[in-house]
Amino acid sequence: MDTIRIAAPNYAQEEKGKPKEFRCLRLRAEDLRPNLDNINAQIERGSIQMLQINCRESYDASSLSGIRNIEILHLVSDKPIELPDAESKVEGLKALYCCSKSFQCEAFPQIEYLEISNIDFSRSSFRGASSLRKLYALNFRSDDGASQLSHAQKLEEIDLFSSKSIKNLDSVSKLVDLKKISLTRLGGVTSLDPLSKLKYLEVLVLVKMKNIESYRAIRHLTSLRKLVITESAPIDFLDSAQTGSLELFGVHGTKILDGAHPEEG
Repeated sequence: MDTIRIAAPNYAQEEKGKPKEFRCLRLRAEDLRPNLDNINAQIERGSIQMLQINCRESYDASSLSGIRNIEILHLVSDKPIELPDAESKVEGLKALYCCSKSFQCEAFPQIEYLEISNIDFSRSSFRGASSLRKLYALNFRSDDGASQLSHAQKLEEIDLFSSKSIKNLDSVSKLVDLKKISLTRLGGVTSLDPLSKLKYLEVLVLVKMKNIESYRAIRHLTSLRKLVITESAPIDFLDSAQTGSLELFGVHGTKILDGAHPEEG
């Protein structure tokens, strides 16, 4: 086990956008249970704020419930691992980085930030997600349109990266407090229309969204401040009055079709 200072990407930043660093204890999964008392004592003293656990061997999900009030937990693994269920709560945790096929929000009652890869939303539950503000899902599966997401009503930022199984954004449209959305390589998504319901959305980033049929829904995003479209489907409509008032507007590697003007829409 060793202690270092390390950043927690996307979770916390200093002023001017610099990632904030935390005191992190790195250890192997098999060393967690025998050292729980010592680890919890260090957390209580403020000596460590983050745990980075190598879960490649001898990992036991139940041992995580013995951790008390660690701010950040990073579970390092080459393949999806099991996470605690609703009966084995990890109290006090605010940020989790992991690779797992399922996530039960009830097991992490104070979580504010979740970065998870390989999640299957149909096997997961976001009920009771009263604290969750930011979600980054990478290489995820969603046969039911990520319907579980509709329970995460406090979400303010969502980043969905790389999935062919999700077909629509209906569940995302129910997250009425969303301020930032980033969508990357969602090949099954063809319509942005559900996003028009998000009256507080301030930032929209679209990357390699190759099958979008129309961008007209964007004009209904009255709170939008930043819009970036990169290597996505050709743009059929742009409201020049809207884009002209944005703090940031960028189109990169994306064709703008002739006639993509508000007076013609």
